[in-house]
Amino acid sequence: MSIKFTEEQELIRQSVKEFAQSKIAPIALEMEKTKEIPRDVVKGMAELGLMTCTADEKYGGPGLDAVSAGVIAEELAKADCTGSTCVYYLVPASWGFLLNKYGTEEAKQEIFPRQSQASGFLELLRLKVMLVLM
Repeated sequence: MSIKFTEEQELIRQSVKEFAQSKIAPIALEMEKTKEIPRDVVKGMAELGLMTCTADEKYGGPGLDAVSAGVIAEELAKADCTGSTCVYYLVPASWGFLLNKYGTEEAKQEIFPRQSQASGFLELLRLKVMLVLM
């Protein structure tokens, strides 16, 4: 069985790879020492649309599929041997997928715009409550 990525997925891969290799790889060990991901890295991820990659466009995300989200995670992981940047990305991507699929319109309108701008880490407890109350 042959698996081929779409042209869009290859463009995503290249874009994230360039960002990750230029902005994350050079400071990966420093991030491990300080236990922090610099704000400019988070902002750069937001500018690429990574923080809400699975959100529909009407909520500020690019509306990517799960395969594209996996491609992003792979390229971030290649640049950061500690995995911290990849994990930081996967939490909002995963919860964002659930919010996008099962969340109320109110929750989507409130959470996605802030998250897409990296103005706040996805509010997991709040989201969990909103999902349970639906």
